[in-house]
Amino acid sequence: DRQNGVAMLSPEDLPGVDTIIDLSRRLFEDKQRQLAEAAGPGSAMHAKKWAFMRSVLSNQDLAQHPELVDFALSDGLLSPVTHYLGFVPHLNRIDLLYSVAHGGDEAISSQMYHLDPEGLRQAKLFLNLRDVGPDEGPFTFIPALETQRIVKAVKQQRPPESEMVMARFLDSELEGVGGLDKAISVMGPVGSAGLVDTSRCLHFGSRVKPGTYRL
Repeated sequence: DRQNGVAMLSPEDLPGVDTIIDLSRRLFEDKQRQLAEAAGPGSAMHAKKWAFMRSVLSNQDLAQHPELVDFALSDGLLSPVTHYLGFVPHLNRIDLLYSVAHGGDEAISSQMYHLDPEGLRQAKLFLNLRDVGPDEGPFTFIPALETQRIVKAVKQQRPPESEMVMARFLDSELEGVGGLDKAISVMGPVGSAGLVDTSRCLHFGSRVKPGTYRL
């Protein structure tokens, strides 16, 4: 959707996705123990964003498994993204993200609504590698047209001297301008996915409940 910067996808929309899901889950299982140790209270990862969302893949992983890059550049993804942007895109990043509860009740960092600053337009695929419901902290977004309205309305309500810049938005601010009910969560079984322009669509993720995780 070129106006709203969104495409909701199922496994049938992504040829070869089953192979990628199996590979990604194997990579995660291989690294799960190291991830748990690296995020202990005495570690550098035990702070802010790393307390709840951890990057799993290294450049070496991508070199050893070029099929991950091939999938990202496959026609099933390249075609809709090229149509949306109006030109052939540049592939910036592939990652495997592991989200857990951060141990607090309040949303922090990218758990708060925000817009990504990398460009005026971009497309990010969020592919669920296990079943995701509300407890798993699904990636959640607001389509671009509603985002434009919400950002303008919140900006008008904030005092000029407000310390909170427009990079982060409180749920209460969105609720005050009728924005929370516009949110869409990428929930569903393994293989469900959302292709979203995170520069134009307000979004958050990884509000994971204790006892579970999102991959």
